[in-house]
Amino acid sequence: MNIFDKPYFPLDYFSYEVFVRCPNCNGKGKVTTAKGGYFDERNKSAKFNCLDCGHTSPSEEEWFGYYMGYIGFDYKGRACAHCGSVFQKVFEKTQVPYKTGLAQCPVCKQEREYEINWYRYKGETPTDPFFGLDLFYQKEVKNGLLWIYNLEHLSYLRDYINSTIRKREAVGQSSMVAKLPAFIISSKNKDAITKQLNAFEKEIRKTCANTV
Repeated sequence: MNIFDKPYFPLDYFSYEVFVRCPNCNGKGKVTTAKGGYFDERNKSAKFNCLDCGHTSPSEEEWFGYYMGYIGFDYKGRACAHCGSVFQKVFEKTQVPYKTGLAQCPVCKQEREYEINWYRYKGETPTDPFFGLDLFYQKEVKNGLLWIYNLEHLSYLRDYINSTIRKREAVGQSSMVAKLPAFIISSKNKDAITKQLNAFEKEIRKTCANTV
């Protein structure tokens, strides 16, 4: 009988250490920041270091990930340039932002170019939340992409999917487990997921031993 009685942490909880692909050599790197504190404070203290080529970056000034673009009703209070109606358009994620985009007002049907506001996309994707770098430990398993940040994240996920009893408390929509894809929590995939997590753990422990 495996009992899961840990707190239901958000994914951000595990982001104090994230193994990533180096943007310089494509080798194994690590993003580190303060384990506790608010996420904004951790943003400012985030550092990247490549374990292979030695490339470093002292802050999150560099962003290698995706951006989400918005026009219309945003924090600037924009509206249709023709009739003044508020509306919103969301553009597809991109790693190369562009200045303007075409949008049609749903009220007056007038179409024109608007300046786009771009924001760093930090959704639950296989990238680190500070630099947007691709995670080093990710692999296709059972038609889904399995990925982890570090050993604690790995252990927490493995304990959860292998538990037969989970404590009865509100999970909350912001918790990591509430956002797990179906292929990970499917009982028929448990052995395959666990096997890959064990393989990740072996690799990480080897890396840690070699960098001591």
